[in-house]
Amino acid sequence: MKRLLLVLVALMLALPLAWAEDAEIPRLQGGQDRETALVLTEEQLGKQWLTYVSMDNFGKNVTNSWFRLEVPVDGTLTFSAWNVGNQVNRPCITNAKGDKLLWKSIAVNDQLHYEINATAGDTLYIEFASFGYGVAMDMKFAICYDGYHQEGVYYEVAKEPTCTEAGERIFPCTICFSTYRSEVIPALGHTAGEAEIVEEATCLKTGLKIAKCTVCGEVVSSEEIAVMPHTPDVVTTVKMATCTEDGLAEQHCTVCNATLATEVHPALGHTLGEWKDEVMATCTADGLRKQYCAVCNVVLNEEKVPAHGHAAGEWKDEVQATCTADGLRKQYCASCHEVLAEETVAAYGHSPAELAVTREATCLQSGLKEKLCSTCGVALESQQLDALGHRYTEWEITTEATKDAEGEQRRHCTNCGDTQYEKLPKVEKLFGIF
Repeated sequence: MKRLLLVLVALMLALPLAWAEDAEIPRLQGGQDRETALVLTEEQLGKQWLTYVSMDNFGKNVTNSWFRLEVPVDGTLTFSAWNVGNQVNRPCITNAKGDKLLWKSIAVNDQLHYEINATAGDTLYIEFASFGYGVAMDMKFAICYDGYHQEGVYYEVAKEPTCTEAGERIFPCTICFSTYRSEVIPALGHTAGEAEIVEEATCLKTGLKIAKCTVCGEVVSSEEIAVMPHTPDVVTTVKMATCTEDGLAEQHCTVCNATLATEVHPALGHTLGEWKDEVMATCTADGLRKQYCAVCNVVLNEEKVPAHGHAAGEWKDEVQATCTADGLRKQYCASCHEVLAEETVAAYGHSPAELAVTREATCLQSGLKEKLCSTCGVALESQQLDALGHRYTEWEITTEATKDAEGEQRRHCTNCGDTQYEKLPKVEKLFGIF
């Protein structure tokens, strides 16, 4: 439809195309008013006519052109007009009641195409009147109706034909550009291209070869490709034979991996291997050893290993004897370290040393002499030493006393350094004044 509209626009702009030269168009003059309107006949439909209108210098229509149309059948009526004068013209179409169906200005050299849905028996009035003082001019017009169109050589493809569906060609009226007839464009039919393989045949399924239409791409033919034969590979072991289970060898297709042949390898049987100690025998408990298959490591035999008994080892001091307390020593098994025997080690008593000063006497604290055990250091005998007492120096004045302030003197112990301080009274004033 868009293409049709474009063609119609082109026709309107490029040619007076459908409109004949003025000299070739016959004149058809209507009546002066609605009552005297000229009745259009069916022979006058679908043809171009030239009519005349004029107005005097006082603005009065001198010559009007009225036409009356009795609609013959139901359908679409197209009114076409072209202003070939030198002033704006405004054609008017009314119905029998006087209702305006069209009242539109047409500029100089402009065309107008207006469609009206008409019913058989309707009466339509077409009026041409001039606008402008002292104007006299011509108007071209035509009324096209279903079955009353002017044929031409122009056509438009409304629907392109395809390989499988017909198309449509339409012919527009050269006056109003409405479609007055159409014809079928036959389907083109398929154009087969080269066949191509779309699915390769394999050892397991057929393949497919097709040919497509080079225009629409639809498949126009197909051919099945036969199943391919298998391609045997070398025989390979898929499961090794074990001591208790059979093995398996297979031959496969190198393409699809299908199994083509199988071969069973008998079980090998066990191979005796070495004995292994699972539980070591101890001094008091039996042990266990097993014999395994050298290939699959399964247990083939097992036997008990007798306990080997304790082996007496050396004695160890667990608790050392002291001056006042007994000690303890134990004998252990050299294999399992279990205690086999134990005995008490008697206390060996104190060893007195010489009486010696263990704390010196000071000015304020007494001293101490003790006799200690040379082994454990315990005091076996003690003697107290008297405190020395302080030995102070003479007093030394550090600050002289004055009439206004006290003085100060000090002394210290020559043994421990303890220092004592003492205030000195103020000097008395003479007569209590000086």
